[in-house]
Amino acid sequence: PRPTLSPRPTPSAAMLATWGDARFACSAAEAQEETVLLPRELPEQSRASVVGNLTDVAAGEQHTLLLDDLGNVYAFGRNRERQCGGRFDAHVVEAPLAVASLRHAFVTKVAAGWTTSFALT
Repeated sequence: PRPTLSPRPTPSAAMLATWGDARFACSAAEAQEETVLLPRELPEQSRASVVGNLTDVAAGEQHTLLLDDLGNVYAFGRNRERQCGGRFDAHVVEAPLAVASLRHAFVTKVAAGWTTSFALT
């Protein structure tokens, strides 16, 4: 008889862990320290604005970009050079916020440089 294959488990939503310099990361508020030594999951309140399941992450010098499976891009961290999106007036974006200027595009990949951000459609 032919062996039967067991079904693959259904993938669950991705978990994003963060560690290292917490001064410009959304874990900074709950970390109470500048350096997070061990990986910890991104707090629930920090993920509240993310609509879909995370598929990609890119780190700049002090900012981070997230991409979900619906093509939405989110940014947080240092924003002094407006690398989190031009609409954010704050020098630090503490939790992931959707990049409004990309809301009509389906983004497939994100990348980040020292103080720059990139989105590929």
